[in-house]
Amino acid sequence: MLILIISLTHSLPPSLPSTRTAESEKPQEGAEAELQSTQQAVADRQQAAFVVCERMFNALLAWATTRDVRYLLAAQRSLTAVQNQQGDT
Repeated sequence: MLILIISLTHSLPPSLPSTRTAESEKPQEGAEAELQSTQQAVADRQQAAFVVCERMFNALLAWATTRDVRYLLAAQRSLTAVQNQQGDT
């Protein structure tokens, strides 16, 4: 999962300085807004992935010290709450 976070971090193109004229500023502004929106979405996904990784790390650490499988199950409890199209879990 850590590799996923790192690959998401490096997948965004760097922002380049604008050399366009004033006539083409409106399309550029739209592109910049879209880029910022995309960057924010990626940052949100990275944060969510980090939270999941941290939760699993803590569960694995607790399981390794106590050998109590309930720690691993508790960390994945959210997966059992997912329903299919018929409403089954």
